[in-house]
Amino acid sequence: MKSCQVKLLISMLTIFCLIIFNNCAKTLDPKHVDMKRIDIKKIPLGDAIIMGTINAKHRIIVFTDPECPFCKTLHFKLKNIVETRKDIAFYIILWPLEMHDYSYLKSKAVICENSPSLLDEAFQKQGVPMYPKCETPVIDRNIDLAKTIGLRGVPTLISWDGKVFVGNKGAQTLILKEFGIDILN
Repeated sequence: MKSCQVKLLISMLTIFCLIIFNNCAKTLDPKHVDMKRIDIKKIPLGDAIIMGTINAKHRIIVFTDPECPFCKTLHFKLKNIVETRKDIAFYIILWPLEMHDYSYLKSKAVICENSPSLLDEAFQKQGVPMYPKCETPVIDRNIDLAKTIGLRGVPTLISWDGKVFVGNKGAQTLILKEFGIDILN
């Protein structure tokens, strides 16, 4: 292979990787915390899956995708937090990314059952389809909502005062700052 062909191939692979991973949050960059604010009144929480106590003093909105490996890691860390901290609740909004084959169906299945345990199962069985037991517009609304409020990837956490934290590093920043809990160790 000629040198110019190798350079072209490397460039094409680089572009391919950027396209494929564009929707996943930049979880390795500690500076990737989006400090813009979102008016949380624009986020309907009636269809969210709630992890923790509904009347918890501290509430955080989490946009997540059941096929996203970064989201899976974060999901089980958040689950551990609510088991020990009754004053924290996470409002889970399922936002399936197009790049994940089974995410849309899994998200619909979880919403149809309104089941945190089914959400756990969806994360545990990544790459395995789940089929919804109902027809629901919720997931399509979530996709539109994420676009409307300008979200770029998952996982995305939004504090109750509207600050946006993207990726696992963003989650670490928010949870460590607000609650003194280190979720990355």
